[in-house]
Amino acid sequence: MADLKKALQGFNDWFRIEPRLAEYEAFAWRIIGEAGFPTTWLAFVEAFNGGKERPPEKVRIANKILFHVKIVKDSIKGGNPEKCALEMMRLCNEGFNLNFQIMLPTFERGEKFEQGPKRPRSDALSEAMTKTFLDFAETYGRQPTAQELWAALPEQGTVQEKDPDDQSIFWKRSESAG
Repeated sequence: MADLKKALQGFNDWFRIEPRLAEYEAFAWRIIGEAGFPTTWLAFVEAFNGGKERPPEKVRIANKILFHVKIVKDSIKGGNPEKCALEMMRLCNEGFNLNFQIMLPTFERGEKFEQGPKRPRSDALSEAMTKTFLDFAETYGRQPTAQELWAALPEQGTVQEKDPDDQSIFWKRSESAG
């Protein structure tokens, strides 16, 4: 049994489990606190179990993380490497689930953007450059080069500023852009 405990301690030292557990714990408590729950264990358990409403999914997952952290710590103390490894996998899975819940609103916004209007759009800069291009072509009887188009683009209205060092353009968004 002493060899088993020594092997588990070696595993713990090599993988640096304790600092990772502390990171998971801090992460879980931060999520719990941000959701308005108490951040001490007894007060949290009372609020979590005694609440009339079901806690948000992020808080439920954070609670699972704290549960798995405790089991990993107990299995290290008890010298049970198999249980420790299994609970570390479960802990990592819950950490992934919590990160996914945090990122979900971002994914949903991206999906809304992808599902947005598919009609051709023209922003204010595109409109100003097209007008300048056509005016140049009419005046000189040929298409402008990129340098000539940049130089001919007026710094007024849509175009707020042109930087001659890197030839960048700052412009206002069109009122009709959508």
